[in-house]
Amino acid sequence: TQITGEVNAKGNKGGNVDILGDKVTLASAAHIDVSGLKGGGNIHVGGEYQGKGALKTARHTTVENGATLKADALQSGNGGRVIVWAND
Repeated sequence: TQITGEVNAKGNKGGNVDILGDKVTLASAAHIDVSGLKGGGNIHVGGEYQGKGALKTARHTTVENGATLKADALQSGNGGRVIVWAND
């Protein structure tokens, strides 16, 4: 799975984006944003926290220099979670 552009799940409360596959790459132009006015959302790249949970885990994950991942609370609330995982 390769992301080379923008993935946007912004809103009142940030959304959720799961980028999964055996080999996951976020290219330098990748921009993933799950920010929300009242709290950030969740980004999972290659799996869940510590590779646990129901999401498929990646064997290899690459985040190139210049890629951005945002899960900000823009006005109030807590920021979200950004997880990047690979088994190898």
